[in-house]
Amino acid sequence: LSAKTNIEIFPDFKDNVEVIIVDSTSEDNTKEICYTYINQYPNNISYFQQDAVDFSKAKNIAIKNAVGKFIAFLEPHDYFSKNTLQNVLKFVKNHDKADLIAVPIFFIDNNKKVPYLKYKIKNTEEINLLDEPQYSQLLGLSTFFRNDSIKNIEFLNTENENIAFSFTIVWKLSTSVV
Repeated sequence: LSAKTNIEIFPDFKDNVEVIIVDSTSEDNTKEICYTYINQYPNNISYFQQDAVDFSKAKNIAIKNAVGKFIAFLEPHDYFSKNTLQNVLKFVKNHDKADLIAVPIFFIDNNKKVPYLKYKIKNTEEINLLDEPQYSQLLGLSTFFRNDSIKNIEFLNTENENIAFSFTIVWKLSTSVV
């Protein structure tokens, strides 16, 4: 798991983190790596396999099976920084009403980890997207979503499924504010 996602197993992992892997015809040893960790953390890690590469379907499988309070999506070649889960957990403990939490992510480009949309996230500042919508990520990959806010929403099978999904969530949240 650490090698594949850069997620570190930390002391609160067992009580606070759920990892769902939806493998879509990977050609590496993803399944074997996952089951190594599933054997160690059977209540925290789930593995699903699908027959074709369909990121929208994979994310919808994850939404359907997620039971945690927040959910984030990583695609192949995307990584969180090592402390992301710990930092998100700390943030949630202090901001229990947050619906979206944006974090920097990295992707692999020519065998190097490159920041993705990092220019929109300055240090650890907190931003209310209703007040400052220009900071919205519009790319679900760098966002933790409150699970109960997305249960009835699916990723569309389109080229820009992350943008469409994120827009739908932000729209839903902004129209539900009184």
